[in-house]
Amino acid sequence: MLKTVIKIYLSFFCHFFFFQFSSVAFGEISKDQFTELVVALKESYPELTIAINNPLAGEDVWWSLDERHASYSQYKDIEGRVTHNIFFFGGLARMSEMTVEGAALILCHELGHGVAGPPLKENSESAVEGQADYFATRFCLPKVLNKISITLPIPQDPLGVCSTELCQRIYIGIRSEMAVLHFHQPHSIAAFEKIDETVTEHVNRDAYFYPSNQCRLDTLVAGALEQERPRCWWAPISESLPNEN
Repeated sequence: MLKTVIKIYLSFFCHFFFFQFSSVAFGEISKDQFTELVVALKESYPELTIAINNPLAGEDVWWSLDERHASYSQYKDIEGRVTHNIFFFGGLARMSEMTVEGAALILCHELGHGVAGPPLKENSESAVEGQADYFATRFCLPKVLNKISITLPIPQDPLGVCSTELCQRIYIGIRSEMAVLHFHQPHSIAAFEKIDETVTEHVNRDAYFYPSNQCRLDTLVAGALEQERPRCWWAPISESLPNEN
């Protein structure tokens, strides 16, 4: 029954996404827009110490690089204070499919590695990829988008997939993120009208494991719709929801 409901949601969204969003222009984001995003992320989590594109190396260094890549690391000092380091390369911002919403989703995903909680990667304090994806759209992205201005026209949603403008903006971000995932894994096909029906019994906590693009799409959509995490990567035994704060 649950799979049927999810498929209906995804089928509705597929039509909504490709027909309603076809008139929306996507393109690279500016450095000023990215700076606004950084401020919004930090304001959304004032209790955290977040460093974007380590200033010690110079922010322009990372922005000038054409790699389409983002990453996370954390530093803990001798008193246990944690700095969450996020690196966002300029090549991502300059992708033709990138949007402010998409860049915000990527920043939220990277932060999720540090704060989303278990399941964690083996021998690490970093959340697995699926957990970071889910945290991004369910908890972090709504906070950040509420703090930044709208840069694209928000189309009407005649099918009722999203009941709020915020939800529709999250889906704009998902589209950008899927373009990034497809760039890195072009043979891992994902579509909104499909669903990864894999049922895993144990979370793969290998540090180098990435779920399929379809599984990651399902996870991003589940977070946006406040549904349960998909079983294509998550096993419910002794695991908890991502941290909401």
